Parts: sequence; structure tokens; C-alpha cells
Amino acid sequence: MALACCFRIGAGLKRTIELPLNLHNQTLFQPRLESISATFMQEEDQMPEMRSLSVLLFSVFLIGGCLAAGVGYSALQVSKAYVHVRTPERTVVVKGLSERRVKADFASWSLSWWSQDQDREKALAEVLKMQQAVKDYVTKSDLKEGDWTVVPLSYRENVDIDRKVHKEIGQNALGMEVVKETEEVIETRYHQFSGTMEIGTEQVEALQELARRSNDLLNAGIVLQDVPRPVYTFSGLNQIKPGMIEEATKNARSSATRFAEDSGSRLGAIISADQGNVRFLPRGRDGDEKYYADKVVRVVTSVRYYLVD
Repeated sequence: MALACCFRIGAGLKRTIELPLNLHNQTLFQPRLESISATFMQEEDQMPEMRSLSVLLFSVFLIGGCLAAGVGYSALQVSKAYVHVRTPERTVVVKGLSERRVKADFASWSLSWWSQDQDREKALAEVLKMQQAVKDYVTKSDLKEGDWTVVPLSYRENVDIDRKVHKEIGQNALGMEVVKETEEVIETRYHQFSGTMEIGTEQVEALQELARRSNDLLNAGIVLQDVPRPVYTFSGLNQIKPGMIEEATKNARSSATRFAEDSGSRLGAIISADQGNVRFLPRGRDGDEKYYADKVVRVVTSVRYYLVD
């Protein structure tokens, strides 16, 4: 549009320059000159409006271009971020195992007996007799005197309630037969004494042998309460655990290395690892390990590695 204005201005100047050549025809061309001047002035008045419109259009195109460039750059960054998030990490999780066979270094056992009678003195004498028999049973073993302790006797009074219903057949005032019931409550009191011996020793084999002969007490008339099994414990875990964790971790790395080689990769750095889960198991059998002197200590570690192409 600015170019068109320049052409129009040039044409007007040309016509203006040509006018002096025909001054003698000034009267003839006066109306035409005035018309040309008016046209030029009108076009000159419109030029500021045209320039403003050009500036406005240029600004719109400039802003639009900047916005388009910004949106494109943002889309590129988002695309890169999306690709980064979606890129999977190649990892492998392996477990390492270490086991040790150990023998319990401490054993404990609790023996309880009791006596009950309606005669308090008789019940007490009977329980003391049982207590002496238990002491004789233990002292005949290889246990030391300091390995066992007799707990003071406990006493309780038990009441046995028996209810009896008596029926009497009679007649009422009308001569009809009726049954009359009466209830009789009979209370019987018993005196009960209980004794307990607690055994705790590092002589595990001596206690094992003593437990195997527990039927001797029953044959002697000792009334035992719920004879429990001896409990065996191992106290050296803190001494062997560090070495077992190290061994389990090495085994885990060996397994991870073989896996990486089989998959055509190399083993990378450790991502995470635990310190090892420790369990006690009975050696060569099922059940609760605390009832067995021969145990297996098992440590399992879990390690996660990067896989590198």
C-alpha cells in the first residue's frame, strides 16, 4: 500500500512540473489543476491512516510469530520429557542366601506339679512329697545345683457346687396328685497346692537327657501340670550375622552377574539392598525351632542392580 502511494505522488508531481510549459494555457488548465491538487491533498490526508494500519498488521504478525515459536518450543520440551519418562529402566532384583548350622547354647524347662484334697494339711503334705521327688529326679542328672530353682508353693481354694433336685408326690385340697420339687445345693471345698521348678542351663545335652526321662516322674506318681517341652535358644547370632550377610550379598551379585550375561547386558551399580532377613529353622525337620537344639540360621538378602547395555 505504501508503494502505491509513492506511485501516486510521483504521478502528481509529474503533472505539476508539466504545467509551467503551458502557462499560456493557464486559463484552460486551471480547473484541471485544482482537481489534481484536491486529489493529491485527499490522498495525502489518507497516508497517516494507511501507515497506522500497516504498523498494526506488522505488530499482529510479529506477536503471532512469537506465540507460534513459543508453543513449538514448549511442545518440543514436553515431547522430550515424555520420552524421558517413558524410557524404562532395566533392572534386576536378586536374592542371596547364606545358611549356618548351629547348636543351642542355652536350654530352659519348667516343671509344675499339684495336689488337692478336702483336708488342707493332707494336700500340703502330698505336694511337698512331690516336690522332693522332683528334686531327686533333677539332682540325679548332670545339671548343676545352680541350674534349677524351686518356686514357692502357690495355694488356692476350689469350691465344687453340686445341685440335686428332690421330687415329692402328694395331693392338693381337691384330692388331685401334685409333684413338689425341692433343690438341694451341696458345696465341697478343696485345698489345692501347686509347686514349680524352673530350669535354665548352658548344659543343653544334660537337659535333653533329663527331658527324655520325664516318664520317670509319672511312674513315681508325680502329677505334672501340662508338661511343656524344653525350649532351646542360640545366643551367638550377632557374632555370625555380619559374615552371613556378606556371603549372602556375594551370592546375590553372582546370580545377578549370570543373569546379566544371559541377557546380553552388563551388571551396573546397586540401586537398593536390604540387610538380610534372619530366620531360625529346625535342622532337618518341620515345626517350631525353639523346641529343637539343632538349628539352621538362614539369612536372605535382596539386592537390586542396574542392567547396562
